[in-house]
Amino acid sequence: NSSLLALKKPYVVPGGRFRESYYWDSYFTALGLIESNQHQLVTSMLDNFVDLQLQFGLIPNGNRSYYLSRSQPPILGLLVELLLPFQKQVKPFLRQYISAIETEYHFWMQGQNELTDINTEHRRVVQMPDGSVLNRYWDDSTAPKSFREDIALYEHSNSNNEADFYRNIRAACESGWDFSSRWLDETQSLASIRTTRIVPVDLNCLLFKHETLLSEYYSLLGDDKKTLEYSSHAKLRKDAINRFMWS
Repeated sequence: NSSLLALKKPYVVPGGRFRESYYWDSYFTALGLIESNQHQLVTSMLDNFVDLQLQFGLIPNGNRSYYLSRSQPPILGLLVELLLPFQKQVKPFLRQYISAIETEYHFWMQGQNELTDINTEHRRVVQMPDGSVLNRYWDDSTAPKSFREDIALYEHSNSNNEADFYRNIRAACESGWDFSSRWLDETQSLASIRTTRIVPVDLNCLLFKHETLLSEYYSLLGDDKKTLEYSSHAKLRKDAINRFMWS
């Protein structure tokens, strides 16, 4: 009768009122655990995320059933990178997790092949004016997140699309920056939220890192085709980031 999604191994919660694990928070927790030589606990947290991905097709915002419509900034490859220096056998360790890292990448890139000059957006991918593809935050649900508060907020907004308004609230939660003025059209008004209209530099840099790690890890595993594939993806993204985001 609980919304909590059971995890097989030990994990750390952010504290305070929270009683569940949160995805991107766990990377910062892992940084401290590595410094404290708690490598096994970090491995357990990594395994829990992979297990959630196997069950639900994504790594949810947190291990609650009501988080299954969104993820958070992709950190699976970063957790593997943190643990890699402590492995006696590097290749078996990478083989254990490489598929999960790649699955997370495909989650963020889902719908890329459906983009056209007319339909330039699909879920978490956006085709830029020159044809390159970058990413945004999203949520598959358009239901109010905090029911009463969100409905009241919508009534004070200038939005004429209720579904888009609630999705923008939820997408901010996928970003982990819930709630920051970076998502607002008017910096003092949460009612002006427009998260899905923004292609964020931090998310795209994380995905550049993701592509780079996949290229490096496939190189270590001797898969030249995959190495070149992800190296090419990383170069295209780096060029697009510099073209559209660098000032």
